Amino acid sequence: AVFEAFHSPDFPQWHTLDFCNVPSASPTRTILPKLVAKYGYKWQESVQEVCPIIKLADTFDGYLDGIDSKQRREINRKLRRAQASGVRLRAVGAEDDVKTAVDQFLTLLQSSTFEKRDWLNDGRRALFYDVAAAAQKANTLQLLFVEVNGERAAALFNFDYKGRIWVYNSGLEPNAYGPLSLGVVLTAMAIEYAIENGCSEFDFLRGNEIYKYRFGAQDTTIHRQHITK
Repeated sequence: AVFEAFHSPDFPQWHTLDFCNVPSASPTRTILPKLVAKYGYKWQESVQEVCPIIKLADTFDGYLDGIDSKQRREINRKLRRAQASGVRLRAVGAEDDVKTAVDQFLTLLQSSTFEKRDWLNDGRRALFYDVAAAAQKANTLQLLFVEVNGERAAALFNFDYKGRIWVYNSGLEPNAYGPLSLGVVLTAMAIEYAIENGCSEFDFLRGNEIYKYRFGAQDTTIHRQHITK
């Protein structure tokens, strides 16, 4: 129906259609070329970016058994040290005040790096509030905090949809609790939490940052599709 609309004489004139961030497993990658051929358009596809994903085991121990032994020891060591220091994972629930939680998350996000501080303009800040409220209503928001003796010191802003966790952004107070490696601890706890809640995939989204592979992520690809008349 969409392509019929594009092809209609009543549709505004166009020359190029650009589809970005198409996952490797998306049916769009097989459907679109057939539609393009049907209407006589030209079609090109290219790899846009890698998207590292962890295929989760049934248990956290099973997950750990499947990653590099050195990384497994490091994760276990950091988790033990953090838990002995009073570190706990807290998830924002349906009954929680999402605005307050987003306030706390954004404070941590802008504290993480100078780049994130500069990136977080008023428009993006407003978007976080709107998206969090909508996702909480749809029961797809996963906003996680690591607390140290009750103080929120690191956070992940994720989405939980159809058995997959989508890791969107993170925040961390870098000058507090440095020896506790809270970035590693939070990610490990988030993976364990995902497994406990029956998720099958932990999706780091686009980007090949090295820390993702230390947790055992494997590359998938996202694609760009370019259509011209």
